[in-house]
Formats: sequence, structure tokens, C-alpha cells
Amino acid sequence: MSTSPTISDYIQNALPTWLGGSPVTANEQQQNQAAAAAEIAAVATSPGGLQATSTLLANDQPLVNGQTYTFTFLAPGATVDSLSSDIIGQAPNFIVNPVVVPISGGGFNVTFIYEGDGSDVVQDVASSIVAAGLAVNNDQLGFVSASQTSTVGQVLQPTITAQISASNTDQSLLASQANAAATAQDTASLTSFLTGSFFWIVIAIVAFLFLAPKFLDIGERGKRLTSPV
Repeated sequence: MSTSPTISDYIQNALPTWLGGSPVTANEQQQNQAAAAAEIAAVATSPGGLQATSTLLANDQPLVNGQTYTFTFLAPGATVDSLSSDIIGQAPNFIVNPVVVPISGGGFNVTFIYEGDGSDVVQDVASSIVAAGLAVNNDQLGFVSASQTSTVGQVLQPTITAQISASNTDQSLLASQANAAATAQDTASLTSFLTGSFFWIVIAIVAFLFLAPKFLDIGERGKRLTSPV
């Protein structure tokens, strides 16, 4: 939705509220909300927000489509090549772009992107990788743990979303308060204007009523003086 001011916005800004004006137009309120939201959202893409982080997962935790996960296995007799072929050959197709990295102690980290419907939990995915190892190269895998690889910004995303929502509410409240204050001020100035104008109108009427007979009398005298005898 565009937040650019329209001609009507400028007209409204030029008018007092009692003539249809508005100190904070709808588009200006949207611009304020968008600016505040952008400032909050920028946290996710800041240097600190882009730092990688890893969250340990429970065995019954479901995986989320599009997220990156690392599963750790003990596999004393396996190699990077054998375990890679295990996964490529037999693991479910929701395990995408798997990368096998050896770790100290004869274990391996298997990092992949999960592309599934969200019904798969950690234990089920680990069991499928263990089964793939047995089926292809008879690699004996022992599941150790699973973690979700993300950034600090991604972890903070729910908080960022909540803050943006609260900020939008605050901007709406500020706009309402500004408009209410302007309306009250305009009403007071209009009342003052009308009261002052009424006073001078009354003075003018009284002066007219007082002076009009004199002007009429002067006019009549002038006619008599200029008329032939």
C-alpha cells in the first residue's frame, strides 16, 4: 500500500480541523508506522542480528519447512563419503542439500535444509538417517542430538513482530491524540474569533443606529440649502 501523500492530504494540512483539516493525515500516519517498523525490523539484518546461532531441539519437536538443521551422530566405522551416500541413497526426500562434517571422537554432523510438511519430529528424522546408514553401507549410527541453525535475527523474529505491532498501535494513538488536541485548539480559536467578531458587530450596529439619524438629518439640510426658494 502506498504511503505517499495525496493532494487531499496537503489541503487537509492547510485547513483548520473545523474546516475539514487534519494535522496528521492517514497517509502520514502510515508513513510514521512504516518508518518505525523499518527501524525495528532492521535489527534482524544488523551485524548482530546476522550472527549464527544454534538451538538444541527436543526429540519430539517438529521441524519447520525451510529451516536448517544439524543432526549429530556417533559412527565409529563410517566415513564422510559413506555417510553421504547413505543419506543420498535412502534418506527421505525432505532432507535437502545434506552436508556431512566429521567431528572429534568418531562422530559426524549432518546439516541439511528441511523441506517437509512440518509433521516430522526430530526423533523420526534421526531414525530415518540411522536406517539409511544400515541400508546402504551398513554404517552403525548412534543419534546424539539435533539443533536448529539460524541467526540471532531469526530467533528474535517473534519479538520483532510483536514490537512492530505495538509500534503501529502507538503511532495510531499518537495520531489520534494529535488530532484531538488540534481540534480542541481550533475550536477554542474559532470560539474566540466568533466571540470577538460578535463584539465588534454589536459595536458597529450600535454606532450605525446612533449615527444614521445624524447622517440623514445632515442630508435633509443639504437638500434644503441647495433647493431653489
